[in-house]
Amino acid sequence: MSITLFHLYGPFAINTYGTLIAAGVITWYTQLTRDKKCSKLITSEVLAHLVSFSTVVGIIGGRLLWYLEDPQSVETVWDFLMFWTGGYSILGTMIALALFIPSYLFYN
Repeated sequence: MSITLFHLYGPFAINTYGTLIAAGVITWYTQLTRDKKCSKLITSEVLAHLVSFSTVVGIIGGRLLWYLEDPQSVETVWDFLMFWTGGYSILGTMIALALFIPSYLFYN
């Protein structure tokens, strides 16, 4: 259950769930930029791209598994794309990132 921190406009609001996702992405990026071993293996440009693409892939993976678990909750494609309405699976995010990150690093 997500609590609305504040309402922006129309269907847009800042929720605790989205805030914690953003905090996790920011923490992940700052920890990777400070790691000495990581800076020897990967450039800062590739790292910035990795974090950006991983965020999108994680959202899509979480949303996709949520849809596969409960297909009746989505009536149209637009309902699937409305990521601000909630409906994510942390397992879907983890599976998507476990497949994406090694393949991205291997090909870069």
